[in-house]
Amino acid sequence: MPCENDILLDASGEECPVPVEMAAEQLKVMAPGEVLRVRSTDPVSPIDFEAWCMRQTHEFLGVEAAEGVWEIRIRKG
Repeated sequence: MPCENDILLDASGEECPVPVEMAAEQLKVMAPGEVLRVRSTDPVSPIDFEAWCMRQTHEFLGVEAAEGVWEIRIRKG
């Protein structure tokens, strides 16, 4: 469930691997424990982010989809 303290990154219109690259840059300036919400229109983004988080120290919190937009939530490790 989104929280008002979450940081939102809009990667709509971008295709793999750009949304993950954008998220990686944003996470560099975030504090551990903060949550990043990434909006993406790339249908493979949920799979990409889950796999990427497994290789990083970040926690994949889930994904919600509505009208062709995926919102991926990641907690910085």
